Amino acid sequence: MAQSKDKKILNMLKRHDEDMDSKLGISIINDFLQLSHILESLKESDRKAFVAMYALIERNLELETIIAERGKRISKLQKGQLQPKDTGPKTISTHAKRNPKHEN
Repeated sequence: MAQSKDKKILNMLKRHDEDMDSKLGISIINDFLQLSHILESLKESDRKAFVAMYALIERNLELETIIAERGKRISKLQKGQLQPKDTGPKTISTHAKRNPKHEN
């Protein structure tokens, strides 16, 4: 039974393999482990420092999430506002240069 569960997990990971950034994943894991060790140490030695560090980490993660979501919304807006290249002259002088026969 455990073998089939492991196979299912591996198949699921393979489906998402192209989106995976191994360097980023390892960096996040290492950051998590370091923060976890720091929190454990502070929890045992200085309760107030533990609470402050925990609150800072939590607030930072919330801000990162808010900023990432805002960035996605801005990106979508910008994509909708972009014009295709060479859709025509943007000024009268450019129009006159491209179409000399239309000059007065």
